[in-house]
Amino acid sequence: MHPVARWFTAYLVAAVVFGVLDALWITLVALPTYEAEIPTLLGETINAPAGAAFYLLFLVGLVHFGVRPQDRDAGLGSRVRDGALLGAVAYGTWGLTALAVIGGFSTLVAVTDLLWGAAASAVVTLVTALVLRPR
Repeated sequence: MHPVARWFTAYLVAAVVFGVLDALWITLVALPTYEAEIPTLLGETINAPAGAAFYLLFLVGLVHFGVRPQDRDAGLGSRVRDGALLGAVAYGTWGLTALAVIGGFSTLVAVTDLLWGAAASAVVTLVTALVLRPR
């Protein structure tokens, strides 16, 4: 497979896996937690363009730093570790910054989001790398 096609294939696989995981997470865990912990901070509606921009950008980072579809020598463990680290950094940056500057923000939400970012990114990296593995 051409390197560019391999990268875009990784991006598409990661997008599907992350989309499914995050939809379940938001529905079953995040939204109920946000409603319980930070109800006055929630908007009336979701800003879909901002959400889409996050997903598009985050997936670029996850594919580049975690999946690394062009690096045939990277082991699965190091890919998953690096994907988890990127998720922890990205989600932790959001949660800890919000905790630092937004009055009434919840420590539970910040920590839960950081852990979710690490876990979801590890799973997405694992699945994507396995799908791309030569048969």
